[in-house]
Amino acid sequence: MSAPADLSLVIEAVRGLDLRPRRWQWVSLSLCVVDAVYSIGAHYDQHVLPVVRRVAADAGIETPSVPPPVTDLTDPLPLEAFLDRYDTVDALLAVTNNRQRTSPRGGILKAEAILL
Repeated sequence: MSAPADLSLVIEAVRGLDLRPRRWQWVSLSLCVVDAVYSIGAHYDQHVLPVVRRVAADAGIETPSVPPPVTDLTDPLPLEAFLDRYDTVDALLAVTNNRQRTSPRGGILKAEAILL
């Protein structure tokens, strides 16, 4: 089966990426959302990991990540519980200690984007 011509450039670009399997996975979908939003335009090790780990620690999650693939986890911080715990932007900002925005040109706070 061949790819349509308009996808061939994308397929070739993906083949050229230096993709590596993840060494760990977050134990909660809520932590995945925090990771995804705080990853926008940020240095992962310096900014994203500390933010996600602060949220996990605040929520009492002692082991926020595990080696993959783990599929039978019970989410320790379901989205509903996350939104109950951090019911305002200020509540989430107090934990993340990070006021980055989604864009340098008028973007909203990443904490706000997470709650939305």
